[in-house]
Amino acid sequence: MIPARRNFILYGFFWGFCLLVNPALGAVFPFLLLWIYFRVGSRNFRRVTNIALVLSLAILFACPGPFATQVQFHRFIPIRSDLPFELWNGNNPILRRALRQMNRITRYEEVHQYSQLGETGFS
Repeated sequence: MIPARRNFILYGFFWGFCLLVNPALGAVFPFLLLWIYFRVGSRNFRRVTNIALVLSLAILFACPGPFATQVQFHRFIPIRSDLPFELWNGNNPILRRALRQMNRITRYEEVHQYSQLGETGFS
């Protein structure tokens, strides 16, 4: 049985929304597309067009996020994340346990520097 094209369209929009909310989910997206490709029992051309439809809709739906950061920060930032800071913070032996709970800017000099440089320049 061949699923309706409407199901592939909804699946593409679903994945676009998922990629906007949590880009880490994109790691499983290719594998699920392959699973659908082999699971759908139809001719190869129709399978490929349905998978291409899902992929293109997911990318188009998820694109406004990076374009918005392009406008705001005046350079291309595909995914905004604090992963490098969290890795440094969690694996730095110099920091005390009490300081790990504090992830905000507290000193006046840092606040002033942050306001002058902006988010991308400060990090």
